[in-house]
Amino acid sequence: MIKRSRNGNGLGEGMASSLRTPSEQTHAIGKKSAQCRTQKTKTFTGCWTCRRRKVKCDTTRPYCQRCCKSGLRCEGYDIELCWVTGSETVPPSAIKRNAMRQQVSAPLVFPLDKVDQMLVDLDLLNAPVITSETLSLGPFSVFQSQTYSPEEVSVEPCAGQPASLLEYSSSPENTGTPAPRDVELPLPLLSLRVRSSVYRDPLAGMLMDNYVHNVADLLQPIFHPRNPYSSIYVPAAMRGSVDLLLGVGSTVAAPPSYVAIFYSLLAASVFHLRGSMGRGTQLDELGMKFRTKAFQYVRKALQESSARVQTLERPYPDAALAAILTLVTTDVMEGRMVEYWIHLDGCDQLQRQRNIGESSRQLKTISSFLVTLSNTTVYDLPDLPWPEDQCLSDLHNMLPANEDSSLEFNYGITSTLASMMHLTTKLSQYVSYYTSHHRPLPHTLETACRILGKHISEWSISSEPLSSINSSDLVTLSVAKLHILAFAHALSVYYHTRILRCEPHTMAFYVNAVAEDLQSIEVFRRSQGYRRPVSASIMWPGFIAACEAMPSQRRVWQAWWGDMLTYRIGNIAHLWQVVQDVWAARDAGDVETPGYIGVLRRQKKRVLAV
Repeated sequence: MIKRSRNGNGLGEGMASSLRTPSEQTHAIGKKSAQCRTQKTKTFTGCWTCRRRKVKCDTTRPYCQRCCKSGLRCEGYDIELCWVTGSETVPPSAIKRNAMRQQVSAPLVFPLDKVDQMLVDLDLLNAPVITSETLSLGPFSVFQSQTYSPEEVSVEPCAGQPASLLEYSSSPENTGTPAPRDVELPLPLLSLRVRSSVYRDPLAGMLMDNYVHNVADLLQPIFHPRNPYSSIYVPAAMRGSVDLLLGVGSTVAAPPSYVAIFYSLLAASVFHLRGSMGRGTQLDELGMKFRTKAFQYVRKALQESSARVQTLERPYPDAALAAILTLVTTDVMEGRMVEYWIHLDGCDQLQRQRNIGESSRQLKTISSFLVTLSNTTVYDLPDLPWPEDQCLSDLHNMLPANEDSSLEFNYGITSTLASMMHLTTKLSQYVSYYTSHHRPLPHTLETACRILGKHISEWSISSEPLSSINSSDLVTLSVAKLHILAFAHALSVYYHTRILRCEPHTMAFYVNAVAEDLQSIEVFRRSQGYRRPVSASIMWPGFIAACEAMPSQRRVWQAWWGDMLTYRIGNIAHLWQVVQDVWAARDAGDVETPGYIGVLRRQKKRVLAV
């Protein structure tokens, strides 16, 4: 009996195949191989660039490495929208495929009246009241925008990592960058999140993201909602970057002061990523280009401001002052500090010539204190003769009229200590005049110096109200007090090196006190669970005290400066080099005090210890 096979006839499979024609056999083999082929699954998780190219995406966020290594612009992972015409004859899938084929990188062009309206809409985001309204940003006007009071605004943790920018720029490995953290900032504009995906230029987006979530915090000794690096400079930069933010045209649509601030913040962010050891790299060149652009726009802003004053148009002197101050920050972040005093002189001239509003009181305080801080390390400060008619009752007239409490969180010093620092520098100019001429000090000058010394030694932190710091925030309050104490002890060192010499053991006591205060800050921060420092101490107390350290005290200071270098602020490495040069000069027999004055004079350098 013949067993019936699966092919439907009584022949075996081998016999049936031998009876087929060659074409039928080829078709059967192809059909069998197709059945054995593994079914592929379609993925929807890749970036839009890889999906259009039909290649496998590594899904690295915010930009995939496959696109970066291929030199292509990664379009990210956001949901893309396409217009639906309403026609039932065209399926939605065909509309989507047609939208994906379109060139998305072409810039959008809008009439100037629409650009002006967009700027007005952006300004509405700064309203300090709670509102809910529809903003017309570009061709879409269906997105609700909620603005908040300053107390309710907070920024989410940064999603982008600076390491992706380093790979994007083919620069050295990024090491020692502080980890991003949650930041509470007071302006409603920041509730929109400064993210890479906001900008059409991914590089600008990553740099701004790094500035907001890393650099702005590092530049202050404590966290505070009125941090000018984020509450003042970032909103101005957002307005100056309207072309990169919305793709609506050229930066000339925004006032040049805001554009200058934008490029200054980009430069500061680049120098932070570069670190103090990355000079000559691509990041260093990029930072220099951004700084040059910022300087050009500052000059343009000052020229336009003068023209508007003559034509009675509304100028932007407050924004111009902020722009110049951001150039000082950029010079500090770059590290070599080759032009900061020029910018500070420009701030002084601007305030003398233009009407700076009361709203810029914090900016004027910053400018004034930076001048005071800068004068403490100037090696060619002019000697002055003591006025013969100078009375001790006029001593308070030498103090700057500044009681702004913002110094407490901007620089970790009170206005009282800042005033005594200013007066110490002023009296040192008179003392230096008589010392250089080998003449005795006038009695009234000597008395004034002793009165100042008594005020410095009797100062107590309990006498300071610290009104700018929330007393319920014990962490911030503790760090602030330690920082203020470091300034107070360093001020004693400064006084005894510039005006009235003291015994070596007294100087060693003050140097140790500064070291203990600064080390306690780092220990306290680490005890709060921070894996890395996220806000940097102001360098002035450590710089002044370390320069006067005895050989037995240097090991402690070496450890502290090593911790400070992890902040990736350029001027820290430069200041540390000056300290080491002072130690070498002391070991060689140099007894000049302050020790840094002689070193800076021989090197013809200036430093700003912030």
